[in-house]
Amino acid sequence: MSRFLSFRNLPFALVTTRRGGVSIAPRDSLNLGLNAGDDPRLVEQNRLIVASALGAYNIVYMNQIHGDRVVLIDKPPVLPPECDAMISNLPDIALAVLTADCVPMLFFDPKTRSIGAAHAGWRGTATRISVKTIEAMRENFGSNPNDIMVGIAPAICEKCYGIGEDLAKIWRKLPRESRQALKGDRLDLPLANRLQLLSVGVLECNIETMALCTYENDDFFSYRKASPTGRFASIIALKP
Repeated sequence: MSRFLSFRNLPFALVTTRRGGVSIAPRDSLNLGLNAGDDPRLVEQNRLIVASALGAYNIVYMNQIHGDRVVLIDKPPVLPPECDAMISNLPDIALAVLTADCVPMLFFDPKTRSIGAAHAGWRGTATRISVKTIEAMRENFGSNPNDIMVGIAPAICEKCYGIGEDLAKIWRKLPRESRQALKGDRLDLPLANRLQLLSVGVLECNIETMALCTYENDDFFSYRKASPTGRFASIIALKP
């Protein structure tokens, strides 16, 4: 697998793999997470590799907190925002989400020329961060959910994501579109987010899912498979 993957339906987005960087084991090699216990100097080198591939963009990374806060990026931030989703319509900004099993989602509205990026672990999925990202794009840019295109990047699959009874109890109390992703002691987070998006008007034909499991595929970091580990990035910008 190459260093970067792309979506068919998102014109200027990429997903990194763990290949082609400078970090050493167990975070080898293209680790982009500064909070993953890696040497910060190596992470910065890796981020420069990605920035060079993306072009003349200011890549904004989040300080992800497993919540449901969505932040509007209307100027380059001095510090990474504490949130789990960002939106923007700035032409020189790229939005990045870091994951290692959680669900990364990228959003693009071609009509309002706006973008978004969201991180959905089980907490973010339970609090519908995908829907809140759509709502923030509607409130700030006038986006219509019917027009928004969404890319769901590699994440842990249902087969590899076993959960305990405590989490299952929480999930059974969620709205129907989320409950459908619970199958016994397994939870399908990509499906839950997909169903949430459909429930607020995103068209099925506008959702593209990379059917690659981070646990099963050694080209991606997986926290469940090996901890400590690094983080890969899903990044979106407006096409110049």
